[in-house]
Amino acid sequence: MSDDEPSAKKPKISDLEAERKTWENDQVWHARRTFLESHWNDLPLENLRCLSQVFINVNMIGCEYNPGVMEKIKELGAGIMDKARRLKNERAFVKASVGRKHANEIREQTEAERRPTVEQRKANRTPFEDKLIQLRAHLQIADLHSTPLQKLNTACARQQMQWQYVDKIDGAELRMNDHLICKRKFSREGFDRKEEMISTVVEAIAQAESMSVVEKELFFGEPPNVRGPYDCYEDSICRRFTRVSRHMNGKAPSMANLSEAMAYHGLAMKHDMQPTKRWEQKLVVHCGDVLLAERILKKEDCIASKTQQIIAEVAKQIIRSISVPKLVKGGDESLSLKLE
Repeated sequence: MSDDEPSAKKPKISDLEAERKTWENDQVWHARRTFLESHWNDLPLENLRCLSQVFINVNMIGCEYNPGVMEKIKELGAGIMDKARRLKNERAFVKASVGRKHANEIREQTEAERRPTVEQRKANRTPFEDKLIQLRAHLQIADLHSTPLQKLNTACARQQMQWQYVDKIDGAELRMNDHLICKRKFSREGFDRKEEMISTVVEAIAQAESMSVVEKELFFGEPPNVRGPYDCYEDSICRRFTRVSRHMNGKAPSMANLSEAMAYHGLAMKHDMQPTKRWEQKLVVHCGDVLLAERILKKEDCIASKTQQIIAEVAKQIIRSISVPKLVKGGDESLSLKLE
């Protein structure tokens, strides 16, 4: 989007700010925000989000992707970094004192000096980490209508990587080239564990800010917020819950709409009625290995109209709770959503 276009076509500030990730510092966010704002009306939002992250990876981290991706980022990102710096200075001048601005500049300069250079990052990367970076690029620009399995197979084929899923006594795990990516000891039945693991790994790698390998185990994030393969499932679920919550904005808070939104983000949600003592029944809502909610229905509740009303109430409660999801871990490693 050019500066000369009508302001009516510009995205709302609230819509842009909603895209900021909690771990993004001001410098990274100003650059990615400018990229988003420049192409807000040109691309589908999901594609734009992925490309904006690739743009940051290339320009601020030093990642390299295949020639096609690099050419696209070069085209879409032309002048963006200069524009971001200019806008950042203008906003700092309007909203902050000169002293605050000077302090920020010193802090950013110090951070830049401490940050590893592109050459240092490249020198320290292993061949497998290089492949992972390329794999992430393929997953970020994959067809939105492809299944997680299709995305993983296509991306791995392009990078000549192999993935293996094994369900052991101590937990299900997914590996790539004999590196452990994700491991989870599932606590319940009734869903496809392999499909759940594939969806998790595809989402985790595509959304990763940074990845590193230690003793053939994949870790995500930067210190002190490094998370490993045993945290991968839980972290991915929480990120997707947050996106589902945004997806539900403006939609009727029904169980059907919630299930549809979950499926769109690679989450298999299921709710059913289980018989209990006497005439009572229990409504149970699961998403993968996570218990979302359960509610006891008494005898007087077990009529169609009343049951549907209760199901709708539970759906609303789940939607409120996944906006900032908190998972409670049981002694048997089971996970349940903390409801508001």
